[in-house]
Amino acid sequence: MSNRVVVTICGEDYTFIAEESAAYMQKVGTYVSEKMEEVLGASKVGRTDAAVLTAVNIADDLFKVQTEVEQRRSQLKGCLEEAKKLQERMGELEEECAALKGKNERAAQLLSEARAELTEQQKIAEQMKTEASEQREAAEQAKAEAAEQREAAEQAKAEAAEHRESAEQARAEAVEQREVAEKAKAEAAEHREVAEQAKAEAVEQRGVAEQAKAEAAEHREVAEQAKAEAVEQRGVAEQAKAEAAEQRGVAEQAKAEAVEQREVAEQAKAEAVEQREVAEQAKAEAVEQREEAEQAKAEAVEQRESAEQARAEAAEQREVAEQARAEAVEQREAAEQAKAEAAEQREAAEQAKAEAAEQRESAEQARAEAVEQREAAEQAKAEAAEQRGVAEQAKAEAAEQREVAEQARAEAVEQREAAEQAKAEAVEQREVAEQAKAE
Repeated sequence: MSNRVVVTICGEDYTFIAEESAAYMQKVGTYVSEKMEEVLGASKVGRTDAAVLTAVNIADDLFKVQTEVEQRRSQLKGCLEEAKKLQERMGELEEECAALKGKNERAAQLLSEARAELTEQQKIAEQMKTEASEQREAAEQAKAEAAEQREAAEQAKAEAAEHRESAEQARAEAVEQREVAEKAKAEAAEHREVAEQAKAEAVEQRGVAEQAKAEAAEHREVAEQAKAEAVEQRGVAEQAKAEAAEQRGVAEQAKAEAVEQREVAEQAKAEAVEQREVAEQAKAEAVEQREEAEQAKAEAVEQRESAEQARAEAAEQREVAEQARAEAVEQREAAEQAKAEAAEQREAAEQAKAEAAEQRESAEQARAEAVEQREAAEQAKAEAAEQRGVAEQAKAEAAEQREVAEQARAEAVEQREAAEQAKAEAVEQREVAEQAKAE
């Protein structure tokens, strides 16, 4: 709708018909009047020339404003493109943040699995330590039993020596009895000769014969006494034989115990081999955990670099947003929004940086735990080596005990042979005594 407006310019009224409002037309008229008054005040010209100069000045201002508008429009377009790029970059950063979050979750899961495996390995190490302690106790017990068997072998050896001395003494007594029997036989021969001589010479010597008869009776009593002593010697030989049999039983028992000790040593050796295999497996698992920790550390480094890059890009975006806000007031809202989004990205980057730091600390802790576990495995390996040494020592002591038992067995055989020889000598003495009695 057209409006009729009366506008005063340089003291004269002009009527305009326009679609704009009266206030707007008054504002335009006031502007033209001020420009003409400036021209009239600056130079002495007529109203027509002043109107032309004013029109030229207003046209110049219009062109300048249009040029400035075009520049502002171009700047606005650039700002819009920058804002679009910022939005695209924000989308990329959000995707990177999501990827970093996924990596963080995966690293946390790997860390949890590593901690679980570390806990299991600690349990295995404790069990290995307990088994090593039990094996040490078993080795100590075997060593004590070996010492007891050594003492028993020494005691058996001492008893064998005593039996040998007893056999030697019995043998010496048998020799003495043989000498007595020989002497008695010689005396009997002399008496026989005397008796023959007395019988051949005269009957008068009957009293002498009677006396010889009494002496023969005395000799018979001596022979009976020698026979009783031989019986006693036979009892002593039987007792020595029984003691030798007991010694043989003790030697057999010692031999069986040595076999059992050998089996225990073999079992301990097999258990030590199993422990060595378990220690090697624990060492391999610790190496795998160390590699996983190194991989987690490398991923944390990559995440830290990504966070640094995101922070640098966020700083650049902050600078661009500040420049856009300074150049174009119209883009203030977009710049504020971009600034807010950049702040959110900064916070996300800081959070990612904090999570990366936590992951670094977790990786360091896992690495320290792996080092402790490796040290525990080395200690278990050293303890297994010590147990192997103890088992070898017990095996050597068992071999020594076997040799002692074999020696005791040989001495028992010798004592048995000596007892048999003493028995044979006693039989011979008994036969000699019987022959002497018959004569």
